[in-house]
Amino acid sequence: MKLPPPDGTLQPRLAATILAAGAGSRLGYIPKAAIHIDGRPILHWQLAALQEAGIHEIAVVVGAYRAQMQALIAQAPCAVQAVSHDQPDEPDEPDPADLVASQLAALRSHARDRPGQDLLLMLGDLPFIRSAHLHPLQRAWTARALGIHALVPVVAGVRGHPVLLSWEAAQFMANEGRGNGGVRGWMQRNQPSVQFLELNDPAYTLDLDTPQDLQRFGGSILPHAPLHR
Repeated sequence: MKLPPPDGTLQPRLAATILAAGAGSRLGYIPKAAIHIDGRPILHWQLAALQEAGIHEIAVVVGAYRAQMQALIAQAPCAVQAVSHDQPDEPDEPDPADLVASQLAALRSHARDRPGQDLLLMLGDLPFIRSAHLHPLQRAWTARALGIHALVPVVAGVRGHPVLLSWEAAQFMANEGRGNGGVRGWMQRNQPSVQFLELNDPAYTLDLDTPQDLQRFGGSILPHAPLHR
């Protein structure tokens, strides 16, 4: 794929999208972005981090538990756009490709609603991302070489999140469709366009996937709505 080089003379405009449409099957079917850490939903921690980092155009992809996620968005400390993902995991048959479909919903919404802006794409189950974790990514993104269209944090050899995508790459992926492996598939096919940023903070890779994770991180589950059908 041949993309034009980003315009390195301009300060990049960043918008953010949080992927929070999953069913949380390995946690017993709960909305992971609604889990409370230190008395606050993960989603609200993430929104605060983005705001403090100067990123004010934010979308959240919702699917499963749509009513509860919409309520969390309504209680958010900032303006947030809700993006509907109409094919969330079903309780009896979780779809391993659902993340790709959720990414596609995010990319298409971004391409439609935020033309010309680069995209910070974040998973909704990262409990410890704060603004201090976003600043190194923003600095590296501003200083990146021509031809770099994606930035990925790496901790001890493990890829983390959030990832940053140029407007050109986000637009291209939005038009690719679901069968191309999502963001990771695009990166595999366009390795010279991807920069990996070595960092030493586990917050970029610590997510909530299992009850053991929840116990280890001290999270709490509040009553939640049934899966959206």
